[in-house]
Amino acid sequence: MQKLAETHFLPLYYFYFTSESVAFVSLLSNIGLYLPVGLLCWARFANTGKGFHWSTVGALAAVFALLVEIGKLYLQEKHADPSDVWLAFIAAAACYELMGRLVGWLGQDKTIELPVEMPVAPTIVFIPEKTGDAELPAFPVAKGWRVMAGLVWMVMVWGVLAYPIAPAALGIFLFGYIYLLIRWPFAWLIVIPALLPLMDFTPWTGRFFFDEFDLLILATLGFYFWQKPKVRLRSLLSLASLILLTLFGVFYIVSLFKGLLPLPELNANAFNNYYSNFNSLRVAKGFFWSLLLLPLLQVTIRRYRNAYHYFAYGILLGLAGVSVFAVIERMVFVSLFDFASDYRINGMFSTMHAGGGHFESYL
Repeated sequence: MQKLAETHFLPLYYFYFTSESVAFVSLLSNIGLYLPVGLLCWARFANTGKGFHWSTVGALAAVFALLVEIGKLYLQEKHADPSDVWLAFIAAAACYELMGRLVGWLGQDKTIELPVEMPVAPTIVFIPEKTGDAELPAFPVAKGWRVMAGLVWMVMVWGVLAYPIAPAALGIFLFGYIYLLIRWPFAWLIVIPALLPLMDFTPWTGRFFFDEFDLLILATLGFYFWQKPKVRLRSLLSLASLILLTLFGVFYIVSLFKGLLPLPELNANAFNNYYSNFNSLRVAKGFFWSLLLLPLLQVTIRRYRNAYHYFAYGILLGLAGVSVFAVIERMVFVSLFDFASDYRINGMFSTMHAGGGHFESYL
């Protein structure tokens, strides 16, 4: 029972206390261990007409993994890892479902019947200059939400005024960005992904709890509340996606309060180090920013047919910026073609100064 009490149930908890290579090998070994469960279930029941749902196969593998982890509690040199249970579920369920889809795809008739060409009289086709408008009509605006937009923009202005380096330049940039959104509401799909890996000036400002990128998000949210649709739009997410997102959000909030409580005293050291309990807020803000931007994303997708393309442009611009800074960094500190040194690129990710894999995670 003592080993059970010492077991950590936070997902992938033990992966944080080892090297990336060891963690990756452990992940692959766990996936490979329970992948045959899905493969055997598919081979046994695929052609009998008694096939299971993928969730049933995943649950079966999870039960096997649970028994294995319980057995580790009785071994002195082993420790149980609850993450292996849901890794087993994913591995077996994915294998079972993918094998079924693969065989179904291979069994399709690939022959294509060519249409019979009939002689027709030549016709004149008039091609319009614009084949289709990528912008659909805007939704009616709920003007009551503009009060919320004003409050959000007031917080943004307060952050700009308190910014330690060139606040005027930052303010001009943010208000220019808001004007850009008013002219082209889809522009945030390009700007935010492009600046995500680049707009990090913590080494110069010393701010990492609430920085310039957070002000950019506030500017975007203020714009959303300013033109929030009056009608209630149906979510583009499926029911399963909403359930998974809700469960993940609940677990995330539990983890947030586990790190946040008990609340420490508010003083000069509360927001200037990673050891403060308030650091949980810094870690969690990215998730909550994403949730707040989700309604704007759905509105933009409904209104602009090329929304996915705009987002891809932003990702490519961000990747190009990261690549440029990576090349410059290697030329300054080591050499562009020196692959023997242990130098690790940081890019514009200030959090890399304490280790971690933020650069690799973005790539």
